[in-house]
Amino acid sequence: MERYFKAADLLVVPYRRVLLLSYSFGLPVVATEAGLLRDKIIERETGFVSRCNDVADLAEQIYRYFKSDLYADLECRPSCIIKHTNAKYSWETLAAKIRQIYEEVARQRTNTDHGVI
Repeated sequence: MERYFKAADLLVVPYRRVLLLSYSFGLPVVATEAGLLRDKIIERETGFVSRCNDVADLAEQIYRYFKSDLYADLECRPSCIIKHTNAKYSWETLAAKIRQIYEEVARQRTNTDHGVI
């Protein structure tokens, strides 16, 4: 699979799992705004977002990609996307977020146990 991602100039996806896989190879994405995809794509930096169920807009976003600096800078852009992905979605980042949630829940529970609301 790595060979295909490295050979591609763009991935057009309808779902999130492939989005993060694409980012891990530094490959920009054009995707629909379905679900949380809109929140995961940084316009003109990691890809483009099209409206759901709008084939014309999807085609327009693919066209925008091939006319953008994101495509023009194919030599340097993958490292930027990989760096972004590692900073936002690495195991260390996710573990830190989970730990923060657990600490907050524990703090709230401690406050409740001691009569503090």
